[in-house]
Amino acid sequence: MRLYVGDHVADMVAARTAGVPGIGVATGPCSPEELRAAGADLVLDDLNGFRAALPGSLKLAL
Repeated sequence: MRLYVGDHVADMVAARTAGVPGIGVATGPCSPEELRAAGADLVLDDLNGFRAALPGSLKLAL
């Protein structure tokens, strides 16, 4: 499975364009609300919860 992780609305647009799930991380210039409005499938406050948020098979790959 491929994912696109980013902290900007343009990253979420790129994820949609690429046809992959977008995970927004609200540590950059955009708020969680902006990331969701741009199409983020999931928004995290920071990367600390990143691994826990992944489906099981992806956790094994990290």
